[in-house]
Amino acid sequence: MAFRLWRRMKIAPGVTMNISKSGPSFSFGRRGARVSVGRRGRRTTLGIPGSGLSYTTATSWGSGTNQKTRQAKPTARSPSAAVEPVPLQERMSAGLWKRIGLPPKELAVLKGCRHIAESGDYKNALVELRKARGLADGALMAGLAALRLGEFREAEKCFRRAVKKSKELDSCFDRHGFGPVVTLPVSPEFSVELHCTTAVALLAPVMLEWYRGNIEDALEGLRGILERLPTFEEARLCLCLLLDELHAEPATREIVDLSNDTDPESDTGKLILFVRARALLKLGLATAARQTLTSLLRKEKQLNEPLRLAARYERALAYEEEGRSSQSRRELERLFTEAPSYKDVIERLGLD
Repeated sequence: MAFRLWRRMKIAPGVTMNISKSGPSFSFGRRGARVSVGRRGRRTTLGIPGSGLSYTTATSWGSGTNQKTRQAKPTARSPSAAVEPVPLQERMSAGLWKRIGLPPKELAVLKGCRHIAESGDYKNALVELRKARGLADGALMAGLAALRLGEFREAEKCFRRAVKKSKELDSCFDRHGFGPVVTLPVSPEFSVELHCTTAVALLAPVMLEWYRGNIEDALEGLRGILERLPTFEEARLCLCLLLDELHAEPATREIVDLSNDTDPESDTGKLILFVRARALLKLGLATAARQTLTSLLRKEKQLNEPLRLAARYERALAYEEEGRSSQSRRELERLFTEAPSYKDVIERLGLD
């Protein structure tokens, strides 16, 4: 899982997991302070929430030295104040846990998380987390670690165990003030961000079927989730994105049906509306597609870069289908100034 929808899905307070083709990465921390651990190394970010002031250091595995340090300049409203790091390593100290008499399974969860946070050691993390599969949070983290290591069968079993104990999810994370945030890749362009552990536990095994190539099983699994939980927007987004990848008219029509009454204010809703616009364009409804994209781009400052660029590109195609070539070219020229190598913009502008 490589949630390359580079949006995040938050599983629990303070912990994020980003999954990509090279494997997932984890982030630990609270608002204003975060440690991210991936294949290339560890990145620590400290900041004052809402201030615009942040400080980031990156350390590659094996080097032991900081490779890059960046401090954002405070804005006019930003206070110039020192930021104390969240003592995550102390929080994950096995000696401390033993002194306060934590149950062995809960201790195993924290030790497994520490392996990931300190050195990206998923193998030893999984060894510890296997001891905690009797806990909902332990089963979930074991599944994520197994997924990172390519142990798909074990990951699936762990996720299903976490779902069975869904009422207990977050109990361990909440006690210790951290938890995982998971980003699932759904298409080459976008990933889906999950904001609660239950959402991850429900969606991860279904998306696992998609990654294995079991397309129909994944689609039916997502439809089943939506039947039980019709307001689960992340599941709706995953289904829309997977249907979009099929490039078939029945799937395209289903996207239009699924995306009715979407909340345009939520991040998930914005991405669903984008997929809806692309589906309308595939069905030959260029004007409806263009109107949807224009509505989306009215608040383009709220869109992340991949979504903003994709929306501009699709609106250029919609203008072209409407026979409005000058508007289409203007949109492509603007896109070219922002991202010259984006898709086939150079060819469409005749600049190759």
